[in-house]
Amino acid sequence: MHPRRAKREQQTMPNDDGPCMGTIVSPVGINGTVRIMPRAVDPERFIRCDKLCFADGTKVHLKKQKLSRGGTVTAKIIGCDDRNVAEALRKKELFLGEESRTSLGEDDLQDLSILSMRVVDDSGEELGVIESIRDFGAGSILELKLQPSGKRVYIPYNKDAVTNINFETGTMAVNTEFLV
Repeated sequence: MHPRRAKREQQTMPNDDGPCMGTIVSPVGINGTVRIMPRAVDPERFIRCDKLCFADGTKVHLKKQKLSRGGTVTAKIIGCDDRNVAEALRKKELFLGEESRTSLGEDDLQDLSILSMRVVDDSGEELGVIESIRDFGAGSILELKLQPSGKRVYIPYNKDAVTNINFETGTMAVNTEFLV
């Protein structure tokens, strides 16, 4: 298994906080700024989340966030004042904390609530789970992890591909014609 994929499989959810929003990938400069790869949402939505937490529940406050090259976000973590501290945070995952949920709009919260939702076909047979939501400019795309193969596929997040979302049962029905 590829090392990056193995790391992705090990992701955890902290207590009851929320989905993994991104991973710190590297320090930037000498003042403790870090580069973050947003995972769950597109970078523009990630910027609106200034209060996150690590998997152990430690709160993280971000400031001076801005879009950077390759779809990453650079941000200053309050309390991280030099490159050595920033380097120690490399590969740490950031999760959505309760405090950030209030700063997000209704559409953002709905998108976050479907992460890790079970995906079924129209007959109710389980197909997999939703791994992430991405938007590259032409509309949102859902990344699905099919079970039991573990294969990752992408489908558009629209009414043609997604036939039903049931928040009570935590399932999303999809049109299997889009699973190519």
